[in-house]
Amino acid sequence: MKRIILLFLLSFVIVIPSYANKKAYIKPVVVTFLKQDCDECDALDMVRQAVEEEYGNKLDFININTDEEDTDYEKLMQRYNIKGAPVTLFINSQYGITKKIADYVPYNIYIKNIQSINR
Repeated sequence: MKRIILLFLLSFVIVIPSYANKKAYIKPVVVTFLKQDCDECDALDMVRQAVEEEYGNKLDFININTDEEDTDYEKLMQRYNIKGAPVTLFINSQYGITKKIADYVPYNIYIKNIQSINR
């Protein structure tokens, strides 16, 4: 499932045919770019895990290790101009990025971004 979402994000195909007025039934996604040996990344991952326990049935959470050499990850990072880690993308159910935060995100700010993801 993660691979399908990543590939979709890579292609970023937004089809708006005659169903433009119908709401998509796809879960919003939170993509977090992390790397090893990064204290901020570890702290953010702890926040993400806590939030995932609370919102895991309403959202999809994806962690991407920026140290890993994967061409799909590299393309995704290029597409969204990810230069370092940690970076969090909050993506609504129509695959539009509602927020991009390049740094540690405290729990309360993380929750605010999730709550506003589909407003």
